[in-house]
Amino acid sequence: MTKPRQSEGASRTSERDRANHVPVLLEAVLAFLMPRASATYVDGTFGGGGYSTALLETAG
Repeated sequence: MTKPRQSEGASRTSERDRANHVPVLLEAVLAFLMPRASATYVDGTFGGGGYSTALLETAG
C-alpha cells in the first residue's frame, strides 16, 4: 500500500493556517498553569508557538 501524497496547494494552506493560529484558551491555560521561571513545561501542541511563547514570557 502506498502513502497518499499531499498536493503543494494543501501544504501551503497548512503552513499559512499555522502562522495565523491564535491560541483561544491562552488566558485560561496561563491561569491554570501559573508559569514560574523554576518550572519545566512541555508544549505538546507546538505549532505556531502561541502557548510556548506566552509560557516563556509569563514565567520570566
